[in-house]
Amino acid sequence: MIIESECVVAFNFTVKDEKENVLESSPPGKPLVYLQGAGNLVLGLEKGLKGMKVGDKETIIVYPEEGYGDVDPSLKVKTSKSQFPPEIKIEKDRVLERDEKGEKRRFRIVNVDGDTVFMDGNHPMAGKTLHYHVDIVSIRPATEEELEKGQPNL
Repeated sequence: MIIESECVVAFNFTVKDEKENVLESSPPGKPLVYLQGAGNLVLGLEKGLKGMKVGDKETIIVYPEEGYGDVDPSLKVKTSKSQFPPEIKIEKDRVLERDEKGEKRRFRIVNVDGDTVFMDGNHPMAGKTLHYHVDIVSIRPATEEELEKGQPNL
């Protein structure tokens, strides 16, 4: 069986940036499971996996336009500590939700300088060319329930 639409796929992966820094990987013995064609993965990775079979090991290069997009400068904001409720601990790398024009968006605190807080609402992998090293573990047809839900039963 090959990976095609409406298949449930399990694969191990490590994703690196262009400088070979490891950005993320599946835990040992716990492959990522997804439903092909349901938009559960970034587009470039899903396209690259199509046609692979169990045992295949490949490197799939995903450019920003088919990954997490380009960096949006408007999502890099600075604000004052006084804008946060006093119970919120303001520290680097903390992720907070912020209401942006009626829509909740996650922002990561990237720096704190005195009373100024610098935050970034871009995905951490935005603007990066990603190198996914994948190893296909299993492929099976999706059940009707999985197709209705748009995700595999785990």
